[in-house]
Amino acid sequence: MQESTVLVNLGNATDYQLPSKVIEYLALGKPVLNIIQGTGDASNIYLGDAPGICNILVEKIPNSITLIERVVQFLNSPPSISFEYIEQISSRYGPANITEQYLQIFHKSEHVLKAKC
Repeated sequence: MQESTVLVNLGNATDYQLPSKVIEYLALGKPVLNIIQGTGDASNIYLGDAPGICNILVEKIPNSITLIERVVQFLNSPPSISFEYIEQISSRYGPANITEQYLQIFHKSEHVLKAKC
C-alpha cells in the first residue's frame, strides 16, 4: 500500500461496519477512490469530508460521463493529504485513544454494577 499512488476502497453494503482498512488507508496519507453502493455506507460517512477522497456512488456510474471524468481526473492528478490531517486521524483512531475509550467504558460499567449491588 505504501508504494501505491491511489488506494481503492470497495464499500460495504452494511451501514454499521467500517473496515479497519479504511483507517489504514487514511493513515498512509494516500488518496482514496471510495466506491460505494449507497450514501449510508460507513466508509462514505467516515471518508465523506476527508481530504484526498473521491466518493463514487455505483448506482450513478452507468449513465454519468461526468462521474467517469471525475474518476479519471482523480486518478491522473491525485490530491495530497496533509500530514496534520493524518496525525489527527491517527490520534483519534490510534491504539492509545481506543484503549482510553475502552477503559472509560469499563470504569462506567464498574460504577453501574456497584450502584446495582
